[in-house]
Amino acid sequence: MAGVRCYQAFLGGSFDPIHLGHLHALRAVKEARPGDNILLIPARLNPLKERAPHAGDAQRLEMVHRATVDWEWCGVSSVEIDRPGPSYTVDTVEHLLQKGVLAPSPGMIVGDDLLQELPRWHAFPRLLETVVLLVLQRDLQVQAVQRFCDSYPAARVVAIPGDPLRVSSTEIRRGLSERASRDSVAHLLPEAVYEFLCRHDSCY
Repeated sequence: MAGVRCYQAFLGGSFDPIHLGHLHALRAVKEARPGDNILLIPARLNPLKERAPHAGDAQRLEMVHRATVDWEWCGVSSVEIDRPGPSYTVDTVEHLLQKGVLAPSPGMIVGDDLLQELPRWHAFPRLLETVVLLVLQRDLQVQAVQRFCDSYPAARVVAIPGDPLRVSSTEIRRGLSERASRDSVAHLLPEAVYEFLCRHDSCY
């Protein structure tokens, strides 16, 4: 976690690989909340996914570093990768709060399409007590966000306006798996990440 020591918001995920959709989300939050420093937390194993990430832990961590190296307001944590077992967000947040890495009531960045899945997360009520949800809200999903707020009145929700950039990690991995089709997905990746992947065929 180079640079800043305390972060007001965070974005977790497999980052398999990190792509321009992730960076678009980070920029949107930074524009809406200029004072926030944002921590990226690659997950070792998403409890709600059937299989582990395709790229290795060290490779995904390296790609996240490369994608954000020029943004002094971004940091990267290996806390979930370093910890064995499934990556439960609530445990990670409580650990980083205790260490002073996250500020109190940190903002958890999520897309509005993830709201319906959140109640399935481990210790969901405890998570709502701990974080503020920074929801990347599309114009057409205002009612969906409102329904979530009505269903979970204890949730603290801040809508981040603007349409998220929809990028499919599956599509990227499929394109990268064949040398002849790599160029077809280059526009979906940060340049530094694409160059890294071209040099490391074993990722995908």
